[in-house]
Amino acid sequence: MKIHADFPLFSRKMTSELFEQSSLRILRPASINVLGLRLNRRKIFTTRDKKLRDYRGLAELVGLSFDEMAEVEAAENNHVKKIIVLWCRKQKTASVEDLVNALGALDRHDAIDDVRPLLVADCEAARAVGVNTVALGATYAEARNVLTLADVAASRRGEQMRPFDVFLVHETGDDDDDEFAYHLVERMEMAGLKVFLPSRDVLAGSVYHAEAVTVIKNRVKHVFIVCSDTFFEDRSGANRYLYNIIESIAMNNKEKDRFIVPIKYKKWDKSKVWTQISMIQPFDHRRSTQGRYYNFYEKMFCRFFNLQDVDTRLIKYPERDFAGNDNDVRNGENGRSVSTSSSRSEQLTIACMTLWLQLFSLLLSFFANWRIFGNVNEAY
Repeated sequence: MKIHADFPLFSRKMTSELFEQSSLRILRPASINVLGLRLNRRKIFTTRDKKLRDYRGLAELVGLSFDEMAEVEAAENNHVKKIIVLWCRKQKTASVEDLVNALGALDRHDAIDDVRPLLVADCEAARAVGVNTVALGATYAEARNVLTLADVAASRRGEQMRPFDVFLVHETGDDDDDEFAYHLVERMEMAGLKVFLPSRDVLAGSVYHAEAVTVIKNRVKHVFIVCSDTFFEDRSGANRYLYNIIESIAMNNKEKDRFIVPIKYKKWDKSKVWTQISMIQPFDHRRSTQGRYYNFYEKMFCRFFNLQDVDTRLIKYPERDFAGNDNDVRNGENGRSVSTSSSRSEQLTIACMTLWLQLFSLLLSFFANWRIFGNVNEAY
């Protein structure tokens, strides 16, 4: 992935001042994931002062204990993410500049160059809502029910945390699932819905699964789950753990109507589908299995959420076929799907009409001949 594309250049002095003023807690998942890609793999060669040039060296600079290091090693998905979470707990005044300096001490300037644009974007986003400073990061480090920048801003103003229309769960790290999830979130937010996407919104230092219980229980109306074979395989066990939490909340709160909503955007391997999911009717994004006039977006926005006056552009299918089918269905001007060539059903309809016309012509000829022969017999 090319991170530097179309990103404005910032002077080293400007970014240094911005990083010094920004709490490490405001980092978002995208930045941490890039750091993980660079540091999670162990390096053989060390720096001149014998420091390891991977996540282990970062953990040493942070000053993690033996037990904390065991937690880091147990976090197989992203060691760096666990280090940053522990760092935020140990040093509540840690800044983004401290992270950059630590990477420089490990001689990992490649990682700094790759993640710098994302760090700047995180700091600017935090500054926009007034929560980027190190002091504020320390103030809200122990705040409950705070997971996003918007939550921190609301807590600062003494306001209630905003509710979410949708809590969207998907398999992070899978390219197809990531692409569809972000597409779905973009459509919903453009329609005015409030969406919580953990892979995008959770701040560094947040105890995600512990806080997610409170957030899902008290602030979420619906949980959308982007289901796929990769999601069901659940190699880390995180998906099953989170789903059990969601299912427990749904069972204990009967007022939540259609709380769990599975989304099916491509074919499932039936042997991998969880029993609990198989018992719920999913929203099927695929047009090829639902008929020519089925529209997933119209069903979701107009029927499920009861939204009025939805922009017609939001109920059109994208050119990208997430299901991976080579069908030739495209969007019409009215937002419904239209076929660019005759489908099998259309060809069958034409054949049936032709057959009925032939039968009708045969019946007409039969009655005409019968009348002629009848008149001849009367003459004799």
